[in-house]
Amino acid sequence: MSYPLLFNRQPFLPSVLGTSLKLWLDASDTSTITHSVGAVSSWGDKSGNGNNATQATGASQPTLTSNSINGKSALVFDGTDDFLTAPTSVMNSCSNTSITVFIVSITSVIKAADVIALSPFLANPSFSVLLPFSNSFAYFDYTNNSTGRLAVAWGGTVGTPYLWTLDSNSTIQKNIYRNGVQIATTATASVANFSTTYSLNIGARAAASNHFNGSIGEILIYNRFLTDAEKASVNAYLMNKWGIA
Repeated sequence: MSYPLLFNRQPFLPSVLGTSLKLWLDASDTSTITHSVGAVSSWGDKSGNGNNATQATGASQPTLTSNSINGKSALVFDGTDDFLTAPTSVMNSCSNTSITVFIVSITSVIKAADVIALSPFLANPSFSVLLPFSNSFAYFDYTNNSTGRLAVAWGGTVGTPYLWTLDSNSTIQKNIYRNGVQIATTATASVANFSTTYSLNIGARAAASNHFNGSIGEILIYNRFLTDAEKASVNAYLMNKWGIA
C-alpha cells in the first residue's frame, strides 16, 4: 500500500526571502573562506551578490577558528588591528529607508568596538553596530542625522554567543533584538542614504579605531524591513544552527 506524501518542506535558508538579501557571511561554511594557516584574507558572500569581505594586510586578518560556536567555525577578531572590508555595493544597495541586520557573535572583551560600521565612519550618514560599547550599552546607528541612534543596556555575558537582530524603517521604527526578544525600540524616523564612496568594515570602525575583540559566526544584511514572520524565521534558523537558547 502506498501513502500520500504529507510533508515535503525544504529547510529554511536566508536566501528564500528574495533579492533583498545583500550580504551573507557564514563562517560555518569554510568553503567560503580563504585563509593561510587560519589567517583570513577573504570571507565569501553567499547572497549571490559577490560582496566578499577582504583583508590584504596579514597583521590585520582575523583568525578562522574551528569548534568556536556550537561546534562550528567562526572568525576571531583580536581587538587590536583585525578587520575585514566589504565593497561599496553593500551600502549602495541599502541606500533607502530600510534595513534588517542579523549578527551571531561572541564578545570576549567589552571595549569601544564596532562589530560592523560604515567606512569611512561619519556622524552623517551613519551605520554602525556596537555589541557593546565600553559602557556596556549596545548601539545601533542607521541614520542621516545625529539623533537617530538607538541604545540599550547590552545585558549580555562575555564569552557567550548571542543572536542580534537590528532593523530600521523611517516610517515605522528602529529595533534591537537579543536572541529574538526585543530589548529596545523607537518610533523616531530614520532615513539613511549612502553614496558610492562608503564600504562596510567588519570587526572595526576604521583601520585604527574601535576594533572588536570576539568572534563572529554569521552576518546577514537585507535592504528592507523584514516582516515579523520573516524575522522569526531567520532568527529560528540562526539560533538553531548556532545553538543559541
